[in-house]
Amino acid sequence: MFNFLFPIISILWEALWNTFDKINFNKTKLKAQNQMFLVFLIMAFGSSLTFIFWWNKIPQFSLMLIFLIISIVLISFFQNIFQFHWISKKDLQTREPIISLQPIITVVIAYIIFPSEREIKYILAIILSVLVLYFFKFRWNLKISFDKGILQIFLWVFTASILANLYKFTLWIVSPEFLTICRTIGILIMLILFKQVVLNKSNFNTKQIKYWFLAWFFYFIWALANLYSIKELWLTFTILLLFLWPVFVFLFSFFILKEKVEIKNIISSIIILFIVIITIYL
Repeated sequence: MFNFLFPIISILWEALWNTFDKINFNKTKLKAQNQMFLVFLIMAFGSSLTFIFWWNKIPQFSLMLIFLIISIVLISFFQNIFQFHWISKKDLQTREPIISLQPIITVVIAYIIFPSEREIKYILAIILSVLVLYFFKFRWNLKISFDKGILQIFLWVFTASILANLYKFTLWIVSPEFLTICRTIGILIMLILFKQVVLNKSNFNTKQIKYWFLAWFFYFIWALANLYSIKELWLTFTILLLFLWPVFVFLFSFFILKEKVEIKNIISSIIILFIVIITIYL
């Protein structure tokens, strides 16, 4: 029963992380790669502090494991680059109709690769939830202003779908803690090697350091909870529960970022909540 808490924690903390990421950008106006570097630097430090709890879970390395970790680092690097770019350009509600494609792409890949992921009721519920989001978001606004930020969201959707399935496969071999620190350190190395990271002290003050620490804390909890959810529960079931994420996004957008939340987004969130509850108890 405790396993069901992992996706709920993941939903809440991802919404908080995105909210404080937006606050960080609004206050510091850092470039995407600099913002990303700081979050992962603090996250790597925090992950290292937990080493005492999982040092005995270090697996035996093989060519397959090395290949999987390198693949995850590379794909995750570009996924985060895309996300940190569009989070500075698009408000937290603009992306919802587009990223709602990610669950469908993910479950289609999982359905093809993993026999255990062929639970039809969850797949149908995910598709129905996506249709609800599209109906309420696009019925009054069918045109998308396609620009670089929108393209980056689509690229994020594609990389996130691949990553979710790679996580499932890799977590058969390693622990979530080990995968988290490998991914974090790998992304930092990639940033140093391939991106020009230049930080200016004038961009920061004591209050902003607090926001960076909160962003790391929320991101770290989200990353671990998400991996534990994929490991302990079905990937398809986890994705269905993650459809509750927009509820928290709209709440935090309204109460913390002071962004306007439209009534149609509130209605769609309530309908999706109903779909999730009914599907679980079927």
